[in-house]
Amino acid sequence: MKVVGDLPFTIAEPLIDDIVLIDEAGFESAIALYVTAEKTVAEGAGAGTLAALLAQPGKFRGRKVGIVLSGGNIDTRILASVLERSLVREGRIAVLRFIGDDRPGILATVARIIGDGGANILQVEHHRMKLDAPVKGVEFDIEIETRDLQHTNEIVSALIAAGYDARRL
Repeated sequence: MKVVGDLPFTIAEPLIDDIVLIDEAGFESAIALYVTAEKTVAEGAGAGTLAALLAQPGKFRGRKVGIVLSGGNIDTRILASVLERSLVREGRIAVLRFIGDDRPGILATVARIIGDGGANILQVEHHRMKLDAPVKGVEFDIEIETRDLQHTNEIVSALIAAGYDARRL
């Protein structure tokens, strides 16, 4: 026995050759691409066709493909989160962690290295009670904004060269 919810699929089934499953990150990437490249807002379902194209480009290579954009009903908080997560995926926003001595001037030195490298500091947290840091040490989490992943890696390298065992979280 078929239920009413099966009716749309029953109608569409003869027209469907394949189904592409998209994970959440794929939908987020498609939404972010619409906003940044096309200056168009789409909800997740509305960006599904672009997400499928991005997830499996080989399936569509060499073919004329039309994608349907439908639906812009996305909560502004969700849209902001999707865009920020896109910046993190691209390496344009990153959190760097390292352990340093708890002494005056260390934060200024690290900020100078980051600034001289052309990155912007968005947020700084220092944790003195972390048990994996020495008793006279502090664990730093510094959120930075860069041009791209390569630029982020350059900042990490500059910190390492200065003696800070920095890593990207």
